Amino acid sequence: MYKKILVPTDGSVMSDLAVEEALKMAKHLGAEVTVLNVTPDISPFLIGPYSGLPSKSLDSVVSEMGRNSKEIIEKVEKNYKDRYDNFNTKVLSGDPAFAICNEAKEGGYDLIIMANRGLGEIKQFLMGSVSRRVVKHADCSVLIFR
Repeated sequence: MYKKILVPTDGSVMSDLAVEEALKMAKHLGAEVTVLNVTPDISPFLIGPYSGLPSKSLDSVVSEMGRNSKEIIEKVEKNYKDRYDNFNTKVLSGDPAFAICNEAKEGGYDLIIMANRGLGEIKQFLMGSVSRRVVKHADCSVLIFR
């Protein structure tokens, strides 16, 4: 059945629940799980009124986003690494939906498990629904937790 499961997380409560459920399912199936966080690429937002921001300000935003991704993955590792054998974590950067779909394809994953809603309405407005785009473009099965 499913042997490699990819679980994107953004650190939200719903993502945490998806990680827990994915790990339970993986343990039952004997599957490998990789929990993934994608640091969003902010360059598309730097066109127009934001293009004149000082590079020091942009560097600090990018740095903070990288720290946030690292903290999310460290929390996941702290909570689950010792309890599950076939457990990995990974951090990528780029467009979240594209990075998730690409990682699933390149890594040979046969299932993506993710939350329907993440960190909120503002992020969804800016980025669109990541889960909706993953469902539309993924080459493997996608299980959405609500």
